[in-house]
Amino acid sequence: MNTYFDIRRFGRLMRYDLVANSRHLAFLLIAVSVGLYALLFLNFYKAFTVTYSVGEMESRVGDIASFFLLVLFVFSVYSPSLVCSRLCDKAASTAYWLLPASPLEKFLVRFLLSAFGAVGLVVCAMLMADALFMLTCLAAGLPGVTSVSLAMAGLLGDTLGAFARREMPPGPGGWWLLVVLWLTFAMSRALCLLCGVVFRRRALLLTVLLSVAVSMGYATMDGDWVGALYWSAYGSPVSAAWLSLSLVAVTVCCYLLAYRLFCRIQIVGRRWISL
Repeated sequence: MNTYFDIRRFGRLMRYDLVANSRHLAFLLIAVSVGLYALLFLNFYKAFTVTYSVGEMESRVGDIASFFLLVLFVFSVYSPSLVCSRLCDKAASTAYWLLPASPLEKFLVRFLLSAFGAVGLVVCAMLMADALFMLTCLAAGLPGVTSVSLAMAGLLGDTLGAFARREMPPGPGGWWLLVVLWLTFAMSRALCLLCGVVFRRRALLLTVLLSVAVSMGYATMDGDWVGALYWSAYGSPVSAAWLSLSLVAVTVCCYLLAYRLFCRIQIVGRRWISL
């Protein structure tokens, strides 16, 4: 087995993974696009029978854009748990492990496709559903037809701008707050990646259920120590720096442990938890 990293072999492995799963990816793209189009149609179905004003149409577009943006953000957090989604089948798993590539290359390919490729697929599905819905509205002659994708982009910009004006403390503390929030997002994705390697089968569902259980357990505890920790870093660059180092340490440990378990899967085989 190759043990070193080679960029050309990594590219060939990435191309192989995409080609081998092309039918599955195409099916997911079409299924998600149809589902999102159906959701858009159900949200605007009264507009095809009742005349809506331009303001009412824009209001509904803003509501569905907020929902889509929330779904995209949540999925981007949980998507790394799909790292072993196509390796649960025995034949596919055996064929993948026998490929002439190093464990690091296989891990990086699966991580990139799950953490970024899956999010890109959902974004493409949203654009396809939005374009199809706009064509439907134009064919029906509805007033105030606005792209949901453009509304999502505008809403994201307005949200970030409002956050920068109202929530960010002045001076260096504001930049430290952005660093802490970004590292929290990165740590959440690293934890989901670790759960994906541990669970493997139905990893996305089990990761969501685990996070819900942890959240419910935390809600029953006395005191909001996590909130107090983040609040202490709100206006103190020193506290924010220590919190950032802690988040980086947890993130790195999750990646290293996930890689270690990913390598162990090749040896242990089809076990549910490979510790």
